[in-house]
Amino acid sequence: MIDRIGTNKAREAYAARAQEAKATRRTDRDRGVTGTGGSSTGETEAVAVSEGLRQIQRAAEAVRSSPDMRAERVAELRRRIEAGEYHVPAEKVAAKLLGLDDDQA
Repeated sequence: MIDRIGTNKAREAYAARAQEAKATRRTDRDRGVTGTGGSSTGETEAVAVSEGLRQIQRAAEAVRSSPDMRAERVAELRRRIEAGEYHVPAEKVAAKLLGLDDDQA
């Protein structure tokens, strides 16, 4: 491929890409964003996290820290199903699947 475009053009393309990368790093540094690689200048590295990701992290933490309040209900339903005492009318299932309110079924 280099033979086809010539070594001078390949060198120019490489230099242009190096300049673009340098400009990007400079812009990122000005904004306080750095990559994951080590810094040879001793700069402290920062990671920019979007607000959406922060919200997801907060929601995940809330789920992890909340007690499992439904464990008793699940245990009771499991017992009723195994005993053959739990029956759901087909109309209720269909209404839920169609997104209808219970009083519309």
